[in-house]
Order: sequence, then C-alpha cells, then structure tokens
Amino acid sequence: MTDNWDQYEWIVVMGAMLAFFTAYGIGANDVANAFATSVGARSITLGQAVVIAGVFEFAGAVLLGSSVTDTVRKGVAETKPFEDDPEVLMYGMMCVIAATGLWLLLASYLELPVSTTHSAIGGIIGMALTAKGSEAVVWYEFDDSKEALKKYKGVAPIIVSWVVSPVFSGFLAMGLFLFVRRFILQHEDSRQRSFIFFPFLVGVTIALNVYFIIYKGFKRKLGKDKKALSDILGAGWSTLIALGLGTIIGVSIWFFFIPWLKEKVEQNLREQDSRAAAASARSLGPEKPQKRNGDSGRNADSRRNGDSGRNADSRRNGDTGRNGDPANRDRSAAGRLAGAVNRITDRDVHGVIKTDKQVADIYESSKSYDAGTEESFKYLQVFTATMDSFAHGANDVANAMGPFAAIWDIYKNRGFSGSKSDVPEWILVIGGAGITVGLATYGYNIIRAIGVKLVKMSASRGFAIELGAATVIVVGSRYGIPLSTTHCQVGATVGVGLMEGKKGVNLQLLLKVIVGWVITLVAVGGVTAAFFAQGVYAPSIPNLDAINRYTSGMNGTLSDMTDLLSDLGQSETATNLQSSYEETLETAADGSMLQAEIFDSAFAAVDEQCRTLLS
Repeated sequence: MTDNWDQYEWIVVMGAMLAFFTAYGIGANDVANAFATSVGARSITLGQAVVIAGVFEFAGAVLLGSSVTDTVRKGVAETKPFEDDPEVLMYGMMCVIAATGLWLLLASYLELPVSTTHSAIGGIIGMALTAKGSEAVVWYEFDDSKEALKKYKGVAPIIVSWVVSPVFSGFLAMGLFLFVRRFILQHEDSRQRSFIFFPFLVGVTIALNVYFIIYKGFKRKLGKDKKALSDILGAGWSTLIALGLGTIIGVSIWFFFIPWLKEKVEQNLREQDSRAAAASARSLGPEKPQKRNGDSGRNADSRRNGDSGRNADSRRNGDTGRNGDPANRDRSAAGRLAGAVNRITDRDVHGVIKTDKQVADIYESSKSYDAGTEESFKYLQVFTATMDSFAHGANDVANAMGPFAAIWDIYKNRGFSGSKSDVPEWILVIGGAGITVGLATYGYNIIRAIGVKLVKMSASRGFAIELGAATVIVVGSRYGIPLSTTHCQVGATVGVGLMEGKKGVNLQLLLKVIVGWVITLVAVGGVTAAFFAQGVYAPSIPNLDAINRYTSGMNGTLSDMTDLLSDLGQSETATNLQSSYEETLETAADGSMLQAEIFDSAFAAVDEQCRTLLS
C-alpha cells in the first residue's frame, strides 16, 4: 500500500470527468429508453421530456439517491484481493467508468437500449479478471442469511435476468393492455370510461411508485440505530402507506381534476380538428411564396430572434449597428442560445413512420382507437413518466455513480474502507447534470427506436407499458430479483406490440436489441480489461530506466562480492552465490512478480548468502 496518495489525485479528477461522460451516456440511452413510450405516443415532446428528466431525475438522485451503494457492483467482484493495493482498485474503477460511457454512447448510436447496471458490472468483471484472476469474480454465490431471492448473487443471476426481466414485464404489460382495451378502449363510450378509470389508474401508479421509493430510493440511515426507512417500516407499513397515498390522491383527482380534464380533452380535439382543416385547405389552395410582414424567410428568421435582417447580418459580421448596445448583444446571444436549444430538442422522431416501410406497415396494421380516449391517456402517461423519472433518479443514477464513489472513498480514506460507501451529493449532482444533457442532445436515437420503430405507440399502449414495467421492477426490487429497468421496458413494449400479432413488432430491431443485451457484459468487460492492462501492466519508460539502473547496481555489487570471495580463496562460495542469485531471479519471474519485486527477492537471497558466509 502506498503512502504518497497525492500521486493518485489525477485519478479522482479524471474519474469525475469520466463520470459526467458516463452520465451523459446514461441520459442518451437509459433515461431516453424510459421516456421512449411517452415521447413516442406524442404525450410529451422531447423538450418536455428533457425538462421532466432535468427536474425529477435530478431531484430523485440528489434527495433520495445518497444511499449505501456497493462500490463493487452487485456482489460480482471480491473485495479482499484489493485490500493490499487499493490504488489498483481506484485505477480499475476509472477504467470501468470510461468503458461504460463509451459503450452507452456506441449503443445509443446503434439504437440499442442497454442496461447501465449490466454495463458497469461487465466492466468490473473485466477489471477484476485482469487484476486478480478468476478468483476475484463472484460467478455464483448463495447466502442463506438473506431473504427470498436475495440469497443468490454473482454473475449467474444476472444472466438469468436477461430472460426473467423482459418475459415477466411483457406478460404483465399484455395483461394490463388487455384490461384497458377490453373495458375502456373497446367500450361504446370509451371516452367516458377513460375518465372513470383515470383516478383508479393514477392511484395504482402512485402506490407502486411510493412503494418503490421506500424500498429502493429512500436508503438514508435514520434514527439512533441508523436503520434505513424500509427496515424501520417493514413490508406491511410500507404497503399501507403506499395504498393510502394512492387512494387519497385517486379520490382527490376524481373530484378536482377530472372536470378540468374533460374540458381540456374537448378543447384539444377542437384544436386538432382546426389544424387538420387548415392543413387540408392549404393543400388544396394555390401555392404562394410565404412572407412574414413583407420579409424574406431569412429576415423573418432574424426577426424571430429580435433583429432586423440588416442588423442580424451586421451582428454576424461583428457590427453592432444602431441597436448594438450590450443589452441588445445579450438578447441576441440569448436568442441564439435559445435557438440552439430548440434545434437540439425539436427532433422529429416520428418522421421514420413515413420513411421506413417496415415501420409504416406496423402502424398501418395496428388498430387505432378513439382520439378523445387516447387524449385522456396522454395526461395519465405524463403523470407516470414524471413518477417513474423520480424513482429512476433515486435508484439508477446513484448506482451508475457507484464506481466513481469507490474512487472517491478510497482516496478520501487513504485506503480501502470496506465494500460499501456513501455516495456524496456532489457526485449525484454530476450524474443528474450529465443525464439531463445526454437526454437533451442525443436521447432521440433510443426514443425513436423504442418509442416509434419497435411497435405502434399510443398513449393507452404507453401507459400499459410503463405501468407493467414499473410493477415488475417494484416486485423484483422487493424480493431481490436482479432485474434491469431497460430490459423490463423493452419486454413490456414487445408484449403490448404482440397484442396486434407478430406483425405488430419490428422483429429485426428486436433481434438487434437482444444481441446488444448479450454482448454488453463482454464488450464493456473487454474494453475495461484492455484499458486496465495497458495502464497497469504495460512497460513504463521511467520505470524501465529505474529498473535498468537498479539491475546494473545489483550486478555490479554481486560482481564485486564474487571477486572478493575468489581473492579470499572462496571460489566455490562465489559460484554458489552467483547461482543462488540467478535461480532466485528465475523463480520470481515464473511466479509473475513485478520487476521491482523480482530484484528485491534476488537481493534478499544474496544478502542471506553473505550473512551465512560472515557468520
């Protein structure tokens, strides 16, 4: 173990930057996957999803995410092998963060929704194998002291979850959509039915999310005994609190929200009809050049940012003109910034329906339902997206920041303090900021793939998908089933799509997604192993120079000693000393010792021979 910890400060700094980079990837992939159904169903826009994520993911992470997180994720790596060299674990975790971020961005580019948790676990497996060998990895372990399925941990249960997560979520989402379709969508007065069921469905969603937050989010230690809230309340009280809040809010919605919702739905439908009529009239009328206030399109664009065409051109050339005071320059800069943000978040993720024949066939073959009924489900979906975002931030963001929390914990304590550490709020702030930027700038790829291309998405389907996935996640969290939120979301989406038959699912995209799940552990593990091996085992020019000087000094000392022994008539002893030195070098090298340790061992052998001779 080193005494000079300042030399590893760069790992903390680099780890923080890479943690933001990985959080960006989480926003582009994992969080985008969570919002895919809401954006795909047009319940919210991409810009609104960014706002919801920015507020509720961030709040969930900072307020409830400061939990006791396994620094060696999910029990897949042994901690004991790193106790003597914690600085190696620091560097290894930095490699895990870098590889995870790279994979999440590559997967987002390839339209592959992958599990952040499994990505980090794959990286830790690769790092542990490279650092300490197979004995450092927990392939399978049974702990009889734990309850229910929490007894099982290691790599094997994670592989099982690849099947368990999507299958369970798919069947439950199918059941929920079957219920919604049978009792609401296919009813002769489906719109009124949707208003009747709305408070009940909101109450169920509230109850599930409250239960989830208690058991997976709120892990701060409370009271004199420093127990988690879930341990203090127990399953019974947690269930009663969740059901009670769900009931109270559901009843309140019936009396105070439903009357407004009815008027709002009718208003939205009238506006949609007006826009459709206007669009139809424009398509039938003669095409005319469109000008705003007598300006060209270029000048109109300029005026939307508060500038005339001439002044806009002047400002682009650095001339402030008549109105070029600092306030106007600030407004112009703010306008350009707002325009840039709008261009980023105003992505047309639904255009693929017209350009991709396979996607168009899925939408054409799938049934559509009453527009007013779907409109009411949009508000329900906005609510579920908000609640899921808060719970996701409370759980997954803190977990994703676990590897960097390990780096900080080791550096702060100047050594390995144990298998668990508190995740500081400032680390969660890095995660919350990163995911917001990632969703805003690159989340559209995964949203388009899962929310538009995989199945036909509507508000009613999206609600069943979100509630089905959330239910399985809550149950799995309670009983220790190693589920992935990503796998649950995709499984639920496919389950609802299959309600339209096999033509209701983009099988080609689904196959690509499954392949992505399988290779996640291998891909991230391999990249992490390469990063780690390059940094730890690759030759170092300064170290090689030091070793060469050390070797020359050792060889010179040995030569002087053997010459002295020969002059004293101890030629046989000199020969034995030389042989002992060479044999020790060979033995140490065969034992895979580091260079410095090899020469230290050889020098110890020489020293022992000299002491024996002198005695």
